[in-house]
Parts: sequence; structure tokens; C-alpha cells
Amino acid sequence: MSVDAVSPAPRRRWLRWLGTLLSLGLLGWMLSRQDWFEIRSLAERLPPAILAGAFAFAVISQAWSALRWWVLLRFQGIAVGYGQVFRLTVSGLFASNFLPGTIGGDVLRVAGILPRCPDGAVGIASVVLDRLVGMTAMLFVLPVSLTVFWQTIARLLVGSFAAVFSGSLRRRASEAAGRLRRIVAPWRTQPQSLAGALLAAAAGVTSYWTSVWLVARALQMEVTLLDVAAVTGITYFLSQVPISFNALGIREAAMITLYGQLGSTAEQAAALALITRLLVTLATVPGALWLPGLLAAAREVPPETAP
Repeated sequence: MSVDAVSPAPRRRWLRWLGTLLSLGLLGWMLSRQDWFEIRSLAERLPPAILAGAFAFAVISQAWSALRWWVLLRFQGIAVGYGQVFRLTVSGLFASNFLPGTIGGDVLRVAGILPRCPDGAVGIASVVLDRLVGMTAMLFVLPVSLTVFWQTIARLLVGSFAAVFSGSLRRRASEAAGRLRRIVAPWRTQPQSLAGALLAAAAGVTSYWTSVWLVARALQMEVTLLDVAAVTGITYFLSQVPISFNALGIREAAMITLYGQLGSTAEQAAALALITRLLVTLATVPGALWLPGLLAAAREVPPETAP
């Protein structure tokens, strides 16, 4: 068997490990140029009440994300309580801290929902559609990002024109559109479910922005909530590129660069990136307690119901 005939899965895993190492290397290089005494001083001056409020908004953001998925499930007649969906969501987010890209936890959400779905295909589609609804909500933020960072985005677009107009990419886009139509099909006659999920997604991202903005203001960064939204719009889509584990390093490096363009010091931006990463990660820790039960239930799914 030739090397080209080997499944690309091992190569993708190596690329993700390499991407993670490169991202962490870039982040390490950027952090090595900062004044760590200043970063520590900034962090130590943060009021505990502000940290508690930011943490609360991070948890609220996850609660809205769970509601987004729950709405999609309920309109398909899948009888699962919101509490169970919340546990599955947080467990998936926790697992994403250790899995490739930012969607690794979706695999565990699929495993957790299959035992509760009479139609396994619809259960899988609900997870994919939930992810797409979240991405759609972030698409509405891109005009804000474009307004604030139009020069940076223009450079990125110019650099990607060749790829956009390549034949292989057009073919893949056409195939993806076909898959998307099949995924959305069960919800096509229920536009109210998509609207409700989209509203929950908007509330979730707004809660996340508020969490980041509270920390930024406590770090004496002169940024508005719209500035935070603009940065998040860019970092979110950069984080979707599956070249590192949970976008580790990519998000932080992008935040340091973008907040620097808004007038913040590198130390302030680095402190914001690291503190908010810690808060969001801590908010997913309960998922570690629920994960064993989720996996145990998944092992009991009959093979014929797990496509």
C-alpha cells in the first residue's frame, strides 16, 4: 500500500499537534516580550467582585448555549430535560479543553444524546446544527469586526483570495452545502425553532462579551463592549481552524495583537487573554464530574441506533 493510500486521520492528528506546538510557541514568544511583573501587578489588583461577576457571566453564557441546543431538540420531539442538556453541554466544553480544535467536545455531546434519541441521525444532526447556529450568531458580529479592524481583515482576505477561487475549495463548498441541506431538513418546517435557537445563541455570546469586558475594564483597558465584540468576532473564527487543541495559543495571540491595535498595552492584553481563558475553563470544571456518566450511557447504546 502506498503512503498516499493511508487514511488521512493520523496525518490530521499530527498536524493538530504541530499546530498546537506552533501556536503555543508563538504565544510563548509574545509573552516572553512582556513585562511579567506588570502582568502580575495588573492581575493582583483585580477586585474579587469583578472576577466573580465575570465568572458568573461565563457560566450564564454556557447556560444560554445549552438552551440553544435544547430548543432544537424539543422541536424534534426528543424528550430530554434542560438540566440534562446543560450537563451534556458543559461536559462537551470541558472535553474540548483536551481535544483537537474547538469542536472536539461535540463528539461527546453526540455520544450523550444518542441514548435519548429514537432517531440517532436526528440526534447527530442536532449537534451539528447547534454548532452552525452558534456560528451564524457570530456572523452577525463580523460587520462590527470589519468596522473596527477593517485593515487587518482586508489583509487576511487578500491573502485568502487564491484559496477561495481554487477549484478544489469550490467543490468542497458545494459538497458542504449539500450536507448542510440534509442536516437542516428536519427543522426546515419549524423556523420558530431556528429563530429561538438563534436568540439563545445571541444571548450566550453577549454574556461572554460581558464577562471579557468586565475583566478588561478592571484592567483599566479603555475598550467598549462593541470593541470586545469586534475582537471576539475575529478570534472566534480563527479558533475554528482545527490546528490546535481548543484554539490554545491562537486565541491568546490574536487577543494580544488586536487589543494592542485598540490602544491597550501588551501586558493588559496578555493579562486579559490569560485570565478570561482561566475563567472560561473553570466554568467547565463541573463537566468533569458528569463526564463518566455520559460515557457510561454512551456505551449502552445499541449498535443499530448509533449510525
